[in-house]
Amino acid sequence: MKKAIIISLLMIYWAGVGIEETIRRLGLFPGTTDEKAGVVIGFAVSGLISSLFLLFLWRKANGWVAKTFIVLGYFSITTVAYIFGISGLSIVNKLQRMGVNQFIIYYFLAPLSIGLFGSIPIIGNTLVGAVMGKFAQYIHKNYIAGK
Repeated sequence: MKKAIIISLLMIYWAGVGIEETIRRLGLFPGTTDEKAGVVIGFAVSGLISSLFLLFLWRKANGWVAKTFIVLGYFSITTVAYIFGISGLSIVNKLQRMGVNQFIIYYFLAPLSIGLFGSIPIIGNTLVGAVMGKFAQYIHKNYIAGK
């Protein structure tokens, strides 16, 4: 039950990041209702993918230091994740010019491309946080607490 709540909250968080970053950069949230829905769903998918990875690393980490670095790595890459997610729309634009059905584009392909491209930097930075956490634990165990 806790995992489902955490995943849901992180999906809402990343959908909010997508809306907030778009408004902050452009001054408004442009597009039709279908386009907006596709973007919001895409960032929610990004949150789903990355939160599953976050919970996986969280369970593998032992100690509060490693868990702290994992969480810091997860949340410190917000703007880069947004840029990667939006860059996923370039694929969708090409498919749109080819004449693919609008419903498939806005409710399947756009969320999938935003979700996959947007989760890449989040997963990478979370992994960097996990490695840094392991290194910090090693330093603490062998050099600080060992003396």
